Amino acid sequence: MQLPKRYNIITAIITALFIHTSTNLQATCTTTAFPIPDSGQTICYDMEKRILCPEPGEKFYGQDANYLINPPSYTKMDENGNDLPDDAEKWVMVQDNVTGLIWEVKTNDYSIHDKDNKYTWYDSNPDTNGAYAGTPGDGTDTEDFIIALNAEEFGGYLDWRMPYIYELASIANLGRYNPSIDKKFFPYAMSAFYWSSTSNANYTDCAWGVKFNYGFDFNNSKLSSSSFYVRAVRGGQCRSFDHLVINGDETVTDVNTGLMWQRETFDVKKNWKTALSNCRMINHAPIPKTCDTGGASGPPP
Repeated sequence: MQLPKRYNIITAIITALFIHTSTNLQATCTTTAFPIPDSGQTICYDMEKRILCPEPGEKFYGQDANYLINPPSYTKMDENGNDLPDDAEKWVMVQDNVTGLIWEVKTNDYSIHDKDNKYTWYDSNPDTNGAYAGTPGDGTDTEDFIIALNAEEFGGYLDWRMPYIYELASIANLGRYNPSIDKKFFPYAMSAFYWSSTSNANYTDCAWGVKFNYGFDFNNSKLSSSSFYVRAVRGGQCRSFDHLVINGDETVTDVNTGLMWQRETFDVKKNWKTALSNCRMINHAPIPKTCDTGGASGPPP
């Protein structure tokens, strides 16, 4: 007889109540930069359509597909955390070799990892829930899911957690859609919304996530009617809170990512073509920079 998909989750939560209180659920980590994987976008556009990628000095040069930084790289892992070859037919976790994060792999077997499992957003910790805890369930909320995952010591680890929004966005591949993720390493991925642990700072009854149909971030309500998918992660959670350093050349360095940003945005809104051109012409510092083109209208998806 096939058991309901929630059965294993609820069983694991009950088991978790009997774990010895001295069990250490925290990972040991050091504060390091969080490299940004390449987006995966390899196609260029003008304001209306797909084009051949422009050369330096040509119109629309400087868009995403003109650059390749930190090419995506993944390693399959078995249930004991051992590395597997790329052609392995069975694996339960994936390590992102750019960020160092280890991700849960979904299944189609009615287990806690089943691709169809959905959860309401819930975080009972007032220090991390954005002043709105969300909606608790009985094996059906995100906190229950993480507790159950750690109770079974999935992959030999006890520090599984919900991903921050920037972590979840890092596995989206914008060169793919429906789903916008590398299915070679992330099978059974749904073309739908996945929760992150990050609350919306302005609307605290909402939390951020990523829609993996096209790979863009979005926020949804923490209310009871909102059940969505979750992909657990471990590692990499130590970050500096004082991560922005103001330089003396009208730039700001994010020490968490290693990126340098223009400190002030343009005075007026610009379309995407003009924004690309203006960013290339900026010369506040002697090294190339990424600049904020907030408000610029972009190309078609």
